[in-house]
Amino acid sequence: MRGNIIRGNIAGIRLASGGLPGALIENNLIAGNASFGIENDRTPQVVIRNNTIVANGLAGYREQFGPPVSISFVNNIVAFNGTHPHPAQARSQSIRCSPTRQTATFAWPLNLKR
Repeated sequence: MRGNIIRGNIAGIRLASGGLPGALIENNLIAGNASFGIENDRTPQVVIRNNTIVANGLAGYREQFGPPVSISFVNNIVAFNGTHPHPAQARSQSIRCSPTRQTATFAWPLNLKR
């Protein structure tokens, strides 16, 4: 998925459960979605690079629990996520990952909210 503007949806991009390995998400503006900018539901070997992921309600990136996945998350702008108007639904960080993750490559800084 390249070169898109994804905004004003319930969720931005959702990689379905156990989707095809090797997904590429590149050069997109992912902004103003109600829940997550990108949600990965156990799709392995995902490359997420050169995206702007901003102002999404719950988090910029979220990974579902399940088998470990490997992602490359490089050169993305991630900011002002987790601003859901209902405090019980908001998250305090921009990126949420499963504790079962085995491999990840992150290029810092990611502008994480702590």
